[in-house]
Amino acid sequence: MFNPFEPGFAANPYPHLREQRETEPIQKLPFGPWMLFEHADSMALLRNTSTSVDVANATSLDPEREKLREALIDEVAPESKGRERLAILNIDPPDHTRLRKLVSSVFTPRRIGELQPMIERVVNEHLDAVEAKGSMDLVPDLAFPLPFTVISEMLGMPTEHREQVREWSHTLVRILDFTISEDETRAALIAGSKMREHLRGVIDWKRDNPADDLLTAMIRAEADGDKMSDAELLEQVTLLYIAGHETTVNLIGNGTWALLQNRDQLERWRDGDADDTVAIDELLRYDSPVQLSRRIAMVPMEIHGEQIDPGSFVFTSL
Repeated sequence: MFNPFEPGFAANPYPHLREQRETEPIQKLPFGPWMLFEHADSMALLRNTSTSVDVANATSLDPEREKLREALIDEVAPESKGRERLAILNIDPPDHTRLRKLVSSVFTPRRIGELQPMIERVVNEHLDAVEAKGSMDLVPDLAFPLPFTVISEMLGMPTEHREQVREWSHTLVRILDFTISEDETRAALIAGSKMREHLRGVIDWKRDNPADDLLTAMIRAEADGDKMSDAELLEQVTLLYIAGHETTVNLIGNGTWALLQNRDQLERWRDGDADDTVAIDELLRYDSPVQLSRRIAMVPMEIHGEQIDPGSFVFTSL
């Protein structure tokens, strides 16, 4: 039976996905959710307004596992209970619309464009270090540290403790894996608690010491007389580190590997025959750093003759 959380799937998911599209375009996975494989079904699901991203609307996939997770939260990180539901990726309209308006007022095209010199400087610093060393291991030398440094710089985070925040972030992201052990769950929750405590202190300091950076802009962001609450602000900053770091690491790694396997495309890009934006979009499509998305059914649904109950998780291949 198809299981996207088996180790072998992540190494090369595409033969498995192709087989599923051809033989079984919808399947119920061993641990409960449904999985869609065809492009048309995926697009229809992601556009369906009768679905939710808020886990509060979901029927538990594994009541015993969920009970254990709640007990662990109470034990090691009680203050984080329900926090993930404040992140913009986990909120439904109209709250999502409101929060997106506030965040979008900060991340404007002009402001993002102004980050280019800083990003180029950070990239050059990492490449200079590689040149001085005389060799390069792509992920630890560039792909892993680069996005974290860029995120920290654009937010105006103090340089001290950055390495610790990176370790917390890397540990916390494991909480998204359905297959992690009890010890790994505990470690992720502790890391998340410590990371939020640290970021909360930085945000408080930044309120008294504003600067020309994105964190100050997020603190000051206002739309229609509305502002982010302290809890909402903290979760968006945490999300930037979690979602922005891991995905970029994997884009750089997967994209470099794809180009090395298709050297004619690499040469086209080097020769200036490919637009940079188009090339990056194609690398994101060709071997995406995010393989799955998910929704929660809010009403009874039927897909390829299968009945999906309200509260069911539905995963879709990207």
